[in-house]
Amino acid sequence: MEKSSFPKVLVISHNVFSKTSNMGKTMTQFLGEWEKESLAQLYFHSEIPNVDLCDRYCRITDFDILKSFAKTKANATYLTKADADLEIKNTRIDKGIKSYIYRFGRNKTPFLYLLRNSLWNQKKWKSNELMNWIDEFNPELIFYPAGDYCFSMNIVINICKEKKIPLVTFFGDDYYFLDVNRKSIFDKINKKMYRRTFNQLMSYTSFYITASDKMFEVYKKEFGGNGCVLLTPSPKTSNPVNKLQSKISYIGNLGLNRYKALIEIGRVLKKTGFLLDVYSAETDKNILNNLTIDNGIKFHGVASAKDVQNIIASSILLIHAESMDEVNKEKTKYSMSTKISEYLNSGICIFAYGPDDIASIEYLKHNDIACVVTTQEDLEKYILKALNDEGFRKKYIENASKLAEKRHSYKANTTKFYEIIEAAVKNYKVGHVYENSSS
Repeated sequence: MEKSSFPKVLVISHNVFSKTSNMGKTMTQFLGEWEKESLAQLYFHSEIPNVDLCDRYCRITDFDILKSFAKTKANATYLTKADADLEIKNTRIDKGIKSYIYRFGRNKTPFLYLLRNSLWNQKKWKSNELMNWIDEFNPELIFYPAGDYCFSMNIVINICKEKKIPLVTFFGDDYYFLDVNRKSIFDKINKKMYRRTFNQLMSYTSFYITASDKMFEVYKKEFGGNGCVLLTPSPKTSNPVNKLQSKISYIGNLGLNRYKALIEIGRVLKKTGFLLDVYSAETDKNILNNLTIDNGIKFHGVASAKDVQNIIASSILLIHAESMDEVNKEKTKYSMSTKISEYLNSGICIFAYGPDDIASIEYLKHNDIACVVTTQEDLEKYILKALNDEGFRKKYIENASKLAEKRHSYKANTTKFYEIIEAAVKNYKVGHVYENSSS
């Protein structure tokens, strides 16, 4: 990307830049051509980067916040590119009891949401050291990949107001309209708090980006048209096609009951003489104990970015799976998996299994870029066809390649992202961009 200058962007996010985790990869793809000197990241998880993207990092974790109650402010950890480890498979660095606590926290019960937000909202994160670190970098804009916690939104709003700089927000998942399990008083408190904070965030957002067309439709209606859809760019280079393709592979997150959909696929594959090879950083034994040969699954653990390229190249089918249950359908309704963009240019056929009314399945089906199955009854029929009919697979591969060029172009999408950032900096006016009265 040949640009005369790159605005200085402070990325504030839950996860670090990465070539392995979902949000880490999305951020890395959007900012892959940015000047390192014009990029800094403040993040809130026990991770270290495994990609050479940035020279300046600040990490504040839940444990830093907890320890800060015995002192004035939380002690942040400041990293440079020298602290990045480009060889590690998993960016997570929490071990032992810390790892157990984080796994427990993944349950995301209403009380834990309320507790975590309350702890962070005490502003123990806001030390003179951190603010000096931000001042030294002197950002012109904040880029914020939004999550499902209020506290990070509050941090973003606070820094935007104090430094008088614009904000561009990215929504990879929707939590504003998500309305499941609102049964307890904690559910109701969390939802009210989230929507109130979200609307404050949007009032400071100069421009927003959504990860799917379906999400943009509802956000445009609720928050106005000062945004766009920008799909995750496909990798700059395609994976080489391995003539010894023999694997059926799933690579990615097993949460939100995706593992149950994989078990359904695995049981069908086992009847055909195949196994489903699953690669994931998942450590929950309640999930892993079900990923067995008896269920047609061979679990391999986490794969490095380099390993992923080889796995894809040696596969005959690449699996995308989503849960069929109503609660998780609601949670994934507007989301778009980062794996889809990775698969499009691979030269390998995508096989998708999930409900027909969520964004990722709709996208695959509408564009005819994957063999899509939306009912368990049809699984065996279409798995057999996809395995045995090369022409059937070839149609989807060709369509996927064309769509990758049209909507997932690395050059076009990183250029578009640059233009969004540049315009937000150039046109910024101090204060609220627009007001929202929704609650």
